[in-house]
Amino acid sequence: MKNEVVSARKLAAGLWQLRFLEFSRAHGSLCSSNSKTLAAPLFHHYKLAQQWPPTICRINPTWRCISQIPNFFTVHGLWPSNQYWPHPSRCSSSEIFVLSDIQNIGLNLNLAWPNLFGNDGRFWEDEWDKHGVCSTFIPMDYFQHTMTLWFKYNITNMLVEDGVTPGAWYTRQQIMRAIEKKTQASPDIVCRGQHLQEIHVCLDPTTATTFVACPRSTNCRTMIKF
Repeated sequence: MKNEVVSARKLAAGLWQLRFLEFSRAHGSLCSSNSKTLAAPLFHHYKLAQQWPPTICRINPTWRCISQIPNFFTVHGLWPSNQYWPHPSRCSSSEIFVLSDIQNIGLNLNLAWPNLFGNDGRFWEDEWDKHGVCSTFIPMDYFQHTMTLWFKYNITNMLVEDGVTPGAWYTRQQIMRAIEKKTQASPDIVCRGQHLQEIHVCLDPTTATTFVACPRSTNCRTMIKF
């Protein structure tokens, strides 16, 4: 049974990669060589937060989740962060999010960064207004780069390749080790009770391309239900 689950996950991973390659051929590389960044960062690192949809929907029973809940990690956001609270939020910026500006990557954002409770565009706008405005990116590059990171360093693939598949219990160290093997840096794991809720990986504060160790702030117990 476990081998069947792993095979299914690998098939799904192959389909995501195929979709990404098709998009890249049609629209060019997502990491544009003329990508524009803004002022030097005033924070310690970026945090790429990916959430596990089954847990997100379970802990919000009063909110109606979308009918087809993804069985893979999806983007919560790319957050400028500090080692300790407070973290940058709702910074002053002249850069304004306009949904039509990212319509050419909309289909792939729907896959990588869906709003589990409905309106994708509103979710993206909220993430830009709270976190993106504090980043070193303009809006288009912020979303393109985040999506590129999701496709290239997919948390679901990292876990499956190390034998960590949904529906079982794992130690916190097993989950962390699966991520560290691919990133060479410690992630941060977030739980709700005993259930895995999110996994965060951290990147350098200037270009968000090099993994760095996340400050340890996990609230997870030794054993975690995935």
